[in-house]
Amino acid sequence: MKKSFLLFVFISLHVLNAQASELSNPKSQALLADIRMDINDSLSRVMDIERSDWTVLLRKPEDSYISLGIILEPSSKTVLSVSSHGLGSTLDLKVGDILYSMSINGTSYKNNLQELKASGGDKVTALVKRGDKEIELDTIIRHEVTPHWQLFASPHNSFLDAENNQIKTQQLQSAASISILKKLQGRINSMLSDIQRLEAESDNPDFHLDLSQRTKHETRFGVTIDRTTSQVIRVDEGSNADSLKLQPGDLIKNIKVNGKSVKNVSQLTLIDGDNLDVSVERDGQLISLTTQAKSNALPAWRFLVERDPEYPDSACGVVTLLLTPRISEDIYNVEASQLDGDNIISSKVIFKLKAGSHSFKLYDKIPSDKVVSDFRKRRSYKIGKTFVVNVEPNKRYYLASKFDRTKRWKTRNGEYWEPMVWKVEDYECSLD
Repeated sequence: MKKSFLLFVFISLHVLNAQASELSNPKSQALLADIRMDINDSLSRVMDIERSDWTVLLRKPEDSYISLGIILEPSSKTVLSVSSHGLGSTLDLKVGDILYSMSINGTSYKNNLQELKASGGDKVTALVKRGDKEIELDTIIRHEVTPHWQLFASPHNSFLDAENNQIKTQQLQSAASISILKKLQGRINSMLSDIQRLEAESDNPDFHLDLSQRTKHETRFGVTIDRTTSQVIRVDEGSNADSLKLQPGDLIKNIKVNGKSVKNVSQLTLIDGDNLDVSVERDGQLISLTTQAKSNALPAWRFLVERDPEYPDSACGVVTLLLTPRISEDIYNVEASQLDGDNIISSKVIFKLKAGSHSFKLYDKIPSDKVVSDFRKRRSYKIGKTFVVNVEPNKRYYLASKFDRTKRWKTRNGEYWEPMVWKVEDYECSLD
């Protein structure tokens, strides 16, 4: 995996100091803000760990895996947090669930559950205790479409200031730094996949991003809490919360900055040198913690989301709508009415296409008795959805509709289904 984000060669880099964003959907913009925050948090931790000079290149992985994206209390396996961009959210895991075991394609796992990963097409099942009941949650992981992206980072601004400068990437010294970047890589990939889907729905599938930030210092508390209970969910490594020795599961009772009480964490602002006093309840005991706030150095970075790579004119792949419905997995056929903005006959089910990005207008073929019984009577038409397929040379993509039983009543905007790539396979393609 190291080769996925460490490049030991000289690379030519033309850098713009301006920040450019071409996102249309407000949800996409919120996800981009999450990416920016995640980059800052992760690179700040790398900055604290690494003592020698470093410059890294992080980019879209060749193999895309989805992490579980949860935080577990180690002894009881109680779920403390569920990321909105992980497998746990897809499974509909809830805070407070006790996670007994998980299986991926029939292989069961009971240990190191937080480290599990799955890829497109995998069937994932979780056995949990929720309240007084034991329940089984399962899902099929969709093949996600993620644009090409790169993240450059360095403790210095030099690569941001120079035009056509030669930047040499240097090996990180710590395994902890490499682990941080691997996890960041997965999260960026997952969030960009969501952004790609949202922008396609907003008729903006060919967006690009060019964001950069210069080195700066920031003083953060570095903790995630449950807003309802004030329970600590996560403590960022190397943060002021980490210096306080806060732990997941702690209940925050009181926070003081320079002797003045702060009502909640969201109102907490710190500067370098502030005296920070926090009272928490841990294992039924009240504990007082104190530290002096320190600022964290944030390195310079540049984040690029690029358009499709250039392929030879002869390169092609195939998209097909042919499949036998997988009823037990709620996967059904689709039909297409448009390809790249042009109308097509609905009976066409196989498309030989030049390599690159192609946009389909798709309609579900889920049986009417699966949706609310009067749906077809009330609405004589279905809800079409735009779906973008990044066709790579010599690949065949199978498109389908994924039925969401929990949303079978939400027919007004077609929320009961989503288009998906349910299978990708090698296929020799020629335009001759």
